Amino acid sequence: MFRFLLRIYFKLFRVRVYWLEKASSLPKTVIYMSNHVSSLDVLFLYAFLPGKLCFALNATTLKQKKIRLLMRCADLLAFNPLDPVSIKNLLSKLEEGQSCVIFAEGKITETGSLMKIYEAPGILADKADVPLVPVWIGGDRYTASSKEISKKSFRILPKTTITIQKPVIFKIKEETRRDRNYISNELYRMMLDISFRAAYKPEASFFSELMQTAKNNAHDGLFSRPKFVEDTERVPHSYKDIIVKSYLYGRFFKKFSAKQEHVGILLPNSIDNLCSLIGLMAYERVPAMLNFSSGLANVLSTSKTAVLKIVLTSRKFIEEQKLGQLIEALKTANIQLFYIEDLKKSISSIARLWAWLSYKFKYVPYEHSGEKKALVLFTSGSEGSPKAVVLSHQNILSNIRQLASLVDINKTDTMFNMLPMFHSYGLVGGTFYPLLCGGKLFLYPSPLHYRVVPELVYEIGATMMFGTDAFLRSYAKVAHPFDFHTLRFVMGAAESIKKETRDMYMERFGIRLFEAYGATETSPFVTTNNAIFCHFGSVGQILPGIEYKLSPVMGIEKGGSLCVKGPNIMMGYIFADNPGVLVPPKDGWYDMGDVIEVDDMGFFYIRDRVKRFAKIAGEMVSLTTVEKIAASVTPGSTFEYGAVAIPHETKGEQIVLVSTNRDLKIQDLQKLIQKEGYSELYLPRMILYRDALPLFGSGKRDNITLKKEVLSELNAA
Repeated sequence: MFRFLLRIYFKLFRVRVYWLEKASSLPKTVIYMSNHVSSLDVLFLYAFLPGKLCFALNATTLKQKKIRLLMRCADLLAFNPLDPVSIKNLLSKLEEGQSCVIFAEGKITETGSLMKIYEAPGILADKADVPLVPVWIGGDRYTASSKEISKKSFRILPKTTITIQKPVIFKIKEETRRDRNYISNELYRMMLDISFRAAYKPEASFFSELMQTAKNNAHDGLFSRPKFVEDTERVPHSYKDIIVKSYLYGRFFKKFSAKQEHVGILLPNSIDNLCSLIGLMAYERVPAMLNFSSGLANVLSTSKTAVLKIVLTSRKFIEEQKLGQLIEALKTANIQLFYIEDLKKSISSIARLWAWLSYKFKYVPYEHSGEKKALVLFTSGSEGSPKAVVLSHQNILSNIRQLASLVDINKTDTMFNMLPMFHSYGLVGGTFYPLLCGGKLFLYPSPLHYRVVPELVYEIGATMMFGTDAFLRSYAKVAHPFDFHTLRFVMGAAESIKKETRDMYMERFGIRLFEAYGATETSPFVTTNNAIFCHFGSVGQILPGIEYKLSPVMGIEKGGSLCVKGPNIMMGYIFADNPGVLVPPKDGWYDMGDVIEVDDMGFFYIRDRVKRFAKIAGEMVSLTTVEKIAASVTPGSTFEYGAVAIPHETKGEQIVLVSTNRDLKIQDLQKLIQKEGYSELYLPRMILYRDALPLFGSGKRDNITLKKEVLSELNAA
């Protein structure tokens, strides 16, 4: 009767339970393995889980008078996951047919996310031969009984959810029975999966999730409104400021565009850029992020591919970046230009009042847009022409929740983002991730200011930073040893993190560099290391909710070509030869184009690259385009050209062109690249000459062997 009354009381105070399998279909004896967010978790599970349960609690929890009073009818057992006697006592309960509840972390989390997982639940499930049922509790991190580092979001009655997973049969392999790390890792992966499922809403729109984050984090008490976003103008913005400005920008473009129409954005990292993006997505317009650093030819090509009729830019930005020629070319292509300076002047007082009221009433124009287009980014095509990658709201939100399950962030954190927002890594990882998880954000317009970035990190006290190997190494060379003293998490992606860079950060700053891996097409993260499970040299473990398979590659003995599938995989491509037409990935699978090897712990290692790209300082450069440029120097000839990407000590990779044309010179390629408007990144570092290029038996060029030959020759030299 007491449990029944307790259940009714909690339901009145917004506690909701979600069973992924009916409670009636569960076996009689199970082990409920739960995360631990606050001391209220014990009462929640006591009220809602069926049957008479044995609660395995640590000594700290058992000392609390309110727990002992409210659970005086429950079976409580003092439990130490490292004590064999505690495990034996709990095992006897299971053998008697009684279900048990264990908090896998052993203590209340201090970060809001998973901390270390003890192997005890796995050992018990294996020895007692009973299934594990993962349980995830979310929401009560905002209560007074939470121990999270950030207590600024305290609320008296927060909405709390309890998600209960299907039973899992857990058996320990004989060869790993004594490997505690392996068992802990397997349980950790199970908890990650349910944490992602509990947080991810497939039908939600980006704006609805942002509004929910604002509800949770926009206030400190009744009157204080903390500032979350800042750029180089040094005017901090609260969630209210960001959302109100997004309403204004979104309603402005609503008059000039149709639903799901692509609208070009040609702006640097700034609050105006961020609010334009959010405003367009809120009203189901699709921002297309133009890469102004890719050269005139590529910007025009991408504009045509995405069928852009409107582009938003800034007069100040055009002047600073000397983009006058590009602007004239866009006008010639009949693209209507809007300037952010004019947009701000045109907003009336009535519109501002309407936006303010919309925020007060938490108005969301389109709440369920999960499967609709949200964003267009651009990447090089395998045939050299830039192609558009179309991401849905579901793609972006799922990847943010996947990343958040492994890398915790809260209101005490400040993300310093200098990565350009026209790249998925800088946009989704560096910008959207902290914004939707309650962290602070500082936007800086260029990663190339090597002396300015460390100084700003020191000034604002940033705690998190994402970057590429080339940028991180350049910062470390000029930074003062104390500039990065506040950083607790630094992630490198877009290119491999070199051992020298990792050692430099550890020796100079005492910081571990965590490596991640992904692609624009995957929104962008696929794998990552974190503070709990990290192998240097690996790109980490696969994110929850993603399936993968490895396909054999000719010429590669270990590993295989990685294909992935999940809610973060793009809606599809738009190709240059068929503008505006979306081509989805076949059966939802995306080929990453990299040869991957996976170890027993689930860590991914990149062994080679199959795709025809080079990553130079994080920029994707098509090797096929480099070959076409070389061939166009002598049109109609029968010469062969092969471009390969090899390691470079500062830029990640460099391009070497192998040619049967011994008269071809670097100067010839440089003149043609300048004439055609390509980026200087397409210029090979050097040219090597051959009588013939290696081929497979099928007649297809063997790029893997070609790369090995180039590396061998250069190493010998």
